[in-house]
Amino acid sequence: MNEYYPTPHQIVMGMYEKLNKNNRNMSILEPSAGKGHIYNGIKQIYETEYRNRSINIDAIEVETEFQHILKGQGIKVIHDDFLTFETFKSYDCIIMNPPFSCGDKHLMKAIEIQQRRGGQVICILNAETIRNPHSFLRKKIIRTLEEYKAEIDFIEDGFVDAERKTGVEVALINVTFPEIIKTDTSLILDKMKKAEKYEDLVKDYASLISGDPVMGIIDSYEYEIKVGVEFIEEYFRISPVLLSGDEIQNKECFILLSVGKENGRPVFEDDRATTINKFIKRTRHKYWKTIFNLKAITEIVTTDAYYDLNSKIEEFSDYDVTLFNIRQLQQQLYQNLGSNIEAGIEAFFDDVTTKAYDGKNTLYYDAWKTNKAWKIGKKAIIWLDAYDKYWGRFEPDRQAFDRVIEMEKILSYLSKGKKTVVKDGVYEALIKAKTEGKTKNIEFEYFNLTFYKKGTCHIEFTDEKAIELLNIFVAKKRNWLPPAYGKKEYYNLTPEEKEAINNFQGEKNYERCRMDSEVQNVLKDNGLLRLSA
Repeated sequence: MNEYYPTPHQIVMGMYEKLNKNNRNMSILEPSAGKGHIYNGIKQIYETEYRNRSINIDAIEVETEFQHILKGQGIKVIHDDFLTFETFKSYDCIIMNPPFSCGDKHLMKAIEIQQRRGGQVICILNAETIRNPHSFLRKKIIRTLEEYKAEIDFIEDGFVDAERKTGVEVALINVTFPEIIKTDTSLILDKMKKAEKYEDLVKDYASLISGDPVMGIIDSYEYEIKVGVEFIEEYFRISPVLLSGDEIQNKECFILLSVGKENGRPVFEDDRATTINKFIKRTRHKYWKTIFNLKAITEIVTTDAYYDLNSKIEEFSDYDVTLFNIRQLQQQLYQNLGSNIEAGIEAFFDDVTTKAYDGKNTLYYDAWKTNKAWKIGKKAIIWLDAYDKYWGRFEPDRQAFDRVIEMEKILSYLSKGKKTVVKDGVYEALIKAKTEGKTKNIEFEYFNLTFYKKGTCHIEFTDEKAIELLNIFVAKKRNWLPPAYGKKEYYNLTPEEKEAINNFQGEKNYERCRMDSEVQNVLKDNGLLRLSA
């Protein structure tokens, strides 16, 4: 962070002027994004100048503090350390202001990425790196820049009026690497000559998959991306051969390559980079969906949070499936775990009381400064149809499974104060009941369920402690109990406080709860945020 020198607006303008804007769907990478000065400047200028075009910018930032700032602005942070970054995605431009002390390494990394398939590099660098190429790396950079006829503008006093000032002279480097499509080599023809068997390819693929499910998914993703990108590259290598007769003049092929659909119809692109990037995005979508369904994810989120996560899958399609990004997802889920659980508990409470069976389950009482409070009793009736509407058979569907799993998960959170595996047990119990045709008193950990054809489900809570914790949690959360609840002995409470507690549970149960460690855990910070630790 000591080397953080945000790029002044006038230099950002100079970088933008050098940007090749031939592609209508610009794809840009900004390493060392800092607080987003280059990102925001480029995006704002481009979208003002080209209102009918789109620009997609990926950011990389190593400092955690800056990552939070970038994400707070809605900026995609796809990796942390640019020097360890690898991708199959094609970028029209890598635009950057790297740390001055290792700017040569960052510039060389950008050059290597763009040399593979072609693209532009615009870089602000300490001028001394260019003027004094004393190391092997700097000499290699100078040779490369000369080979590709790079433009280099030296700027004095460019940072003297910046947010963080410095008098260092800088060099603005602009170099473009041509798109490389090797027509003299062909993967398909090479395979034909070597006569490799399909079984060999499958064997190689299987050897990539490790025992760790997360690493296995990452390995599989990288392999599929590599094969798919090579296939697309091959298509564009041999596409001239596919041109025939009168079609040559119109550049039309008999074989067209599509990697997506719009309005149900295949979309064909004649641009190699756009085709590759669309393929990568669709593949990311598939693999993130797989990640979302891992037990490590589904076990720590409520059902509503899980569906909310899946609704954002298009956003995740902008990120590679890497260990860094998966860890970012896990951290985000754990950070939101407490609030998600609290929302899930209140939703469950309302589902069983005011929203279920015309509110007949609700036990009303006069609470602290209000007479509009209620709680759950030992038994309840909810609307939960588990019968096939055509044949009338007991046939629990996905919705029924999710509902019961959520009920078990919520009560488990309250009782045990940590995430527990409940999905498999619920699934097995319902499958067994379905197989045996059993619809009454199906036993689960916290309750028994009885299903009726009219669409109702009768709940008998077998763990009274769990329901007590649920009632206390919601009542405390909604200020239906005195602020002093659980903190003072009953005889030290005011008459008004005693009245509210008498209506809720009575003196004897209050004193028992006051001494109960599980109750105190639920009351702690008026929530369950301890679970996010």
